Amino acid sequence: MRKFIPCRMRTVFNIVIILSGVSLLFLLIGSLTQALLEFELQSFFGRRRMERDIDRLTGHYIICGADALAAAQPANWRAVRRSS
Repeated sequence: MRKFIPCRMRTVFNIVIILSGVSLLFLLIGSLTQALLEFELQSFFGRRRMERDIDRLTGHYIICGADALAAAQPANWRAVRRSS
């Protein structure tokens, strides 16, 4: 039976592998945290901007839907406005 004799190169190699793995883990955690925060902040400020832009609108209608009724509605409103 052979005895295990630690080699300096094995020790250095293991240290490099461990430090690389830990560094990669921290990099991954940092990247995920950054992406999450950017998404949250962008959605928060994007919503505030959208609400501010909607509040500035006057004389506009917001039509939700994409069917034939929603497409025909603006023409109906223009016809009613002209006859009034």
